[in-house]
This record gives sequence, structure tokens and C-alpha cells, in this order.
Amino acid sequence: MNTNQFNQVLNTDIQAFIQNFAPAILGILIIFWVISRQLRARFVTARMTIYLILMAIGAVEIFQYVEKSGLTIGFLGNLLIYSLVLPPIFGWLRVLTYTYWVNDDQQVMRKGNLLTALFWIIYMALHLGLDHFTKAPGNLFLLFDIGFSLLVQRYLAYNKARKQFPKEIENNRKAKE
Repeated sequence: MNTNQFNQVLNTDIQAFIQNFAPAILGILIIFWVISRQLRARFVTARMTIYLILMAIGAVEIFQYVEKSGLTIGFLGNLLIYSLVLPPIFGWLRVLTYTYWVNDDQQVMRKGNLLTALFWIIYMALHLGLDHFTKAPGNLFLLFDIGFSLLVQRYLAYNKARKQFPKEIENNRKAKE
């Protein structure tokens, strides 16, 4: 094998690795980042802009795929399971694991626990398993789904905190303005 052939094989292997594993590695890094944030004490807010941005980017990816590959029954099934069923269910489950309290500044805080992390891990395992068994294009739904799941979670967490601490939650809103 000469140098040119070696470089061609090496480039092919690197491209295959990036194509096959980079989305999964990126997804894992995102999930670790999200989990680490949810296991720390954080202010309860109603801001959802970042989740809407993630959903918009994910929706663009999905539409581009449909435009290029067409709409199939399998794709619609994946879309229904991935994007409309699993994200809100797991967002709701994670909210149930939160602890809420009022800090010294009279602001409402929340913190997840190991069960919160476990629900994230189960959610991602289901997501990846469904990708594999349904032959979904790798991580096509991931950004939209994570954005939607976090949007539902944030909405439900804020409403739960607002019901539990109706006066103090106003301090959170004022502090963010």
C-alpha cells in the first residue's frame, strides 16, 4: 500500500467515524451538560427561548430530511414516538423528581436528584434504541426532542413552583428583568 492509498483509507475511516459516531458523541455531551445543570440548585424561571431555538433547528433538520428523502409511514411513526410522545412524558417525570424551596433572597429554587438523571438516561436509551430498531436516520430527531422535552419540563416546573410559592415566584421574575 502506497502513501496515497494509505491516506485515502485513513480519510475514509475518519469520515466514517465522524458520520457514525460524532452525532452520538455530541448527543452524549449535551445530555451530560443538561443532567449536570439539573442536579445543581437553580432559579425557577419561565424563560424558554433556548428550547424554542433547539426545537426550531431540529425542525429544520427534520424538514430538510423529508424534502430530500420523502415522507414515509415509518418516518411518521418515528416522528410521533420521538417527538410527540416521549419528550413530554419524560419532561413531566423529571419535574416530579425536583425539590423546590425558597432561598435566603426569597427566590424559588429547584434541584433534581439521581432519579432526574436516571430519567434522562432512560429517555436517551429509548431514543437511541428506537433509532436502531426503526432504522431512523441517526439523531435526526434529537435536537427537536431535547428542546421539546426541556420546554415541557420548564413549563411544568414553573407552574408547580408558582402553585407552591405564589408570592416568592414573583421575586424570580423581578430578578431576571
